[in-house]
Amino acid sequence: MITRINIIRGKHLLLLAMALTGGSLAKAQRLFTVSELKKDFSVVKAALKEAHAGIYRYSDKVDIENHFVSMEKGINRPMTEQAFFRYLNPFIATIKDGHTKFHREGRPDDLFAFAKTGYFPLKLYFYGNKAYVRSDTVNGRISAGAEITSINGRPVKVVRDLIFKNIFVDGKGNTMKYALINDSFGGYYATFIETSKLFKVGYVDNGQAKTISIAGVSSQNIGHIENLVAPYQLSFLGERIALMRISVFQPGPAAVGFDKFLSESFQAIRNAQISTLLLDLRNNEGGIDAYGIMLYSYLTDISFNYYDRFTVAGPAEYSFSRYAKLPPELEHLKRFIKKVDGEYQFSQKVGLGPQQPNPLNFNGKLIILINGRSFSVTSEFASIAKDNRRAVFIGEDTGGAAGGNTSGAFALVTLPNTKLGLDIPLLGYHMHLKDYSQADFGVKADYQIVPSIKDIMEKNDPVMQKALALSK
Repeated sequence: MITRINIIRGKHLLLLAMALTGGSLAKAQRLFTVSELKKDFSVVKAALKEAHAGIYRYSDKVDIENHFVSMEKGINRPMTEQAFFRYLNPFIATIKDGHTKFHREGRPDDLFAFAKTGYFPLKLYFYGNKAYVRSDTVNGRISAGAEITSINGRPVKVVRDLIFKNIFVDGKGNTMKYALINDSFGGYYATFIETSKLFKVGYVDNGQAKTISIAGVSSQNIGHIENLVAPYQLSFLGERIALMRISVFQPGPAAVGFDKFLSESFQAIRNAQISTLLLDLRNNEGGIDAYGIMLYSYLTDISFNYYDRFTVAGPAEYSFSRYAKLPPELEHLKRFIKKVDGEYQFSQKVGLGPQQPNPLNFNGKLIILINGRSFSVTSEFASIAKDNRRAVFIGEDTGGAAGGNTSGAFALVTLPNTKLGLDIPLLGYHMHLKDYSQADFGVKADYQIVPSIKDIMEKNDPVMQKALALSK
């Protein structure tokens, strides 16, 4: 037996903390030759096909293979690093894997890696095919709540669709795409469409169609919407109702570890004779997979299955290894890879087989709040709770697919010429479900509630309001 290694997984959680290192903004955007670009593409192709455990999981294999052919043919002219990035990124996004990362060298999740200035200054809120001004950042020239109809001549729906084609998410849902574009629109627009000294903006305010020109801003003057909350909290709302908020499945401060938080919280819930528990998992992008299993053990009084199996792309003999940083334990773990029914499975992993309930388990009414940023470990947990009909779900469908994801350890690939980074997840997580009919989509909310722009402006929380109404 080997000692289990905790794996931290999530949309913006890599094994290595690299987000703010390397990749100088001042790096010259030189033209790379066709042969240099084709070499880089050959490494991308090899890495995805040989190492990505979910390359054909949520997309048709024939379509992906045809894409490889057409993409290589399309490399017929010199390109800058950023042009090549924009060329490849939509193709990699078609794999539909939210843990894969493609980025400037050393800058995963950095939407400001290619430019210092020229960012769109307004914070927007996309709702369906429309976009609204979330907050006024141009001295009152556009009111908060005004509808944006175009940017530099592009209708807002076209802008949304261009960005959506470039966002990596699991499976076939769109809720995480909306969550991410609403969080950091300026960065996505600059990365995938353009930067500009001046933006011509069409908008509707109080029923009147207008246009305005707004200067672009620097990267220091734009940011995403912060959601700064404690990692986990428990509160009592009266009438035998408790609210548990878990914002991340990661270790908390030394005095408040996750296992200690759960044991103390569920003891307090039992002592208070709580009949309804509201579990708020909104904006929880994941973390340590064992924490999802641990949480569910407190919410059931019967044994349960969690993971069905773990898969890998193959026996880990990589032709691209000279360009990659691989997990140091990979060689040791190869002996636990076996071919079963035509696929390679990894057997040395916690979560396989029956799991046991915790003695302090809660058997009352459970209401779970979810949204598009409920991802990775959070989606896994929600998938099991949904499949076992343990809870009522309120909000938006999860960003992670109900059937599972590809994450765990990563191969960190650096392309030989452009030096772009491609981070490939090596382990396929497959949930143990009785119903796989919706496995390619996010875990469905029973009560679909998407906050309106009015809710955003007035800081209303209709999802929590619905949860409280149902709890009574």
